[in-house]
Amino acid sequence: MWYVIDASQRDVVHFWQSSGGDWSMNTFSIQHSLEILPIFAAYRTSHEVGDVPLQGIGVVQGAGSFTSSRVVAVIANTLAFALGVPVIALPGLPTQPPAVLFAQATASDYVLPTYSAPASIGALRPTRV
Repeated sequence: MWYVIDASQRDVVHFWQSSGGDWSMNTFSIQHSLEILPIFAAYRTSHEVGDVPLQGIGVVQGAGSFTSSRVVAVIANTLAFALGVPVIALPGLPTQPPAVLFAQATASDYVLPTYSAPASIGALRPTRV
């Protein structure tokens, strides 16, 4: 079983899943990035396939909210570390079978969030009147 988490669009998160063949996708609306972890936990529980172990997890990088990008990277890195599976960063949606995408990945890898624009934390914003 392989998963890809995609938070590259605002207000939605996509979870991709494959047992080795084609990818299937489920989309969930979110109002805040804090919702991603409980939604993913519920998704994993409801989409387990018998005794098929998790073999890898991917993260779609790029556009999306600053916080969601960081949250998704932490979820993927933590799950990969805890289960001893590889984690990879993808520039877009998964288009190849998991065996091809994860061929060069190792369990010691990790992903870093990338952002579509510079962070604006601490930037002065116009005063509201």
